[in-house]
Amino acid sequence: MKISCGKVLLTAWILSATFANASAQQKEIKAVMTAENWQFEPGQVEFLKEQGKPVMKLLKSRATWKGVDFATGTLSFDIWPGDPDFVSCYFREQSIDERECFYFRTSFAGNPDGYQGIQYAPFLNGVNLWDLLPEYQTGATFSKNQWNHVKMVISEKQMRVFINDMHAPALVVPHLEGNTTHGGISFEGQALLTNLTILPGAIEHLPNEPGFDITDNDARYIRKWETLKEYKLPGSTDFDASWYPDSSATWEPITTERKGMINLTRKVGINHTRKITWLKTTITADAACTRTLRLGFSDDIWVFVNKQLTYVDKNIYGSPMAKSPEGRISLDNGFLELPLQTGRNEIMIALASNFYGWGLIARFDKNEGIHLIR
Repeated sequence: MKISCGKVLLTAWILSATFANASAQQKEIKAVMTAENWQFEPGQVEFLKEQGKPVMKLLKSRATWKGVDFATGTLSFDIWPGDPDFVSCYFREQSIDERECFYFRTSFAGNPDGYQGIQYAPFLNGVNLWDLLPEYQTGATFSKNQWNHVKMVISEKQMRVFINDMHAPALVVPHLEGNTTHGGISFEGQALLTNLTILPGAIEHLPNEPGFDITDNDARYIRKWETLKEYKLPGSTDFDASWYPDSSATWEPITTERKGMINLTRKVGINHTRKITWLKTTITADAACTRTLRLGFSDDIWVFVNKQLTYVDKNIYGSPMAKSPEGRISLDNGFLELPLQTGRNEIMIALASNFYGWGLIARFDKNEGIHLIR
């Protein structure tokens, strides 16, 4: 019997790929639920037995699994999330300022139609980006009054979270947005935890590359901006027109991230007090016209067109000024009719941060007859 060279090479390639995948997966690591294996504040964590199983009990506190450095793989656990507000699982944790985070909003337990039941939101420079990433929250079937099984499949840049139903993911994250690539694992909030395991490298064919951002197909987004290098601390003053940058201002380029968003939090970090900065870009019009510009913003915005104030608004969570969806950033936040003159038009935006994430999304309804910086 003759065996072709091509078949031999194909067989060798399949075997090589199989062994490579197997070698990427390591032996399962199981957490031991005893005090010496966890770091926590004294008196804030208890270790006990529930139906013969070793259980860690968090008393509205945080506990870190000692000696773990997690990058990719499958993280599984059983959890009884009794906290009235939040129960969080942190991974790839380098510090409390830089880490990935998946959490339960436990007030939505028993309500799978509540779209805020679970969320993925990384910490960047000390800021949880929940209000900049509403697309990573959803409803889920879980309970505060019994055990829930959770499986988190994590590749280099993607994640799928399964809760109780191991066949259909409760949450799909096509792009992990954190700055870290590996680190510790910890839990926070009032909860019981057991059967915690890691299977390193086991990503269930989940790609390591980020999933496609569908907004990349849309040429109507303003993606190229410049931002001031300096940030103003306005104190008790809401806004003053004298802050408009003059010719001595120093600018640096900044480009949008996924969904066409300028993420100032990634650049600047946490705001312990209110800050204002400026963004600018240029729109060139073939003829004088108006164009509808959709805006997502966090938190306060002032839009100037050719040095004329054209739009003012606020999007502050928990206030009467909060925009849909409930103070998160979205193109549903607002819009304006942008008056453009023939030729070059300078768009200058002042953006203030009061609370958590700091960002901007800008997209025209139509861009016929106008030209953006590419």
